Amino acid sequence: YVYVAGPLVQDGKDWGVIVTGVSIGQLSKFVTTTGRQLDMTAFVLYGEESVLAHPSLNGQAADASFSDSRPLLPLTELNDPVVRLFHKTRPENIPELKDVALREIEVDDEDYLVLSRVTTAFGDTPWHIGVYAPLDDLDDQINRLIASLSAGLGVLGLAIVAAVLLARYSARPIRTLSASTER
Repeated sequence: YVYVAGPLVQDGKDWGVIVTGVSIGQLSKFVTTTGRQLDMTAFVLYGEESVLAHPSLNGQAADASFSDSRPLLPLTELNDPVVRLFHKTRPENIPELKDVALREIEVDDEDYLVLSRVTTAFGDTPWHIGVYAPLDDLDDQINRLIASLSAGLGVLGLAIVAAVLLARYSARPIRTLSASTER
């Protein structure tokens, strides 16, 4: 289990401490669901050497494989080459996205884009929270977005042309009526 504790404060007064625990399997299930929603693979690393959450650690079977002597899966044993290479690649910070690092990792001649963030909000050991996807998949998504944007702009252009033509068509009888009243 991963335990997180925090102060319970109301109106500036300390009332106590709240503690919650979540199993590695349940945390991995949450990470898996989040990754699927993004069409990416999500993960959480604990420090430099351990895996805290990953789709391969999903569910109760993962919880049963841990013990006091082996509380977390060593990163070297993870069956995910992209995540295993995470700490071996140099991150690039993205100024527009505060505290988000970008890595490009190559595995078997395929490039992957990894976005990650580091937090020490849960203790002294940093958690590396990240998602990744094949660069080609992201290119496809960007191309679909550009195609959708182009189609939307095309429809907008047609709507403007139709509005101008309709306005001219509607204005013709009004101009005729106006011209006849001036005579």
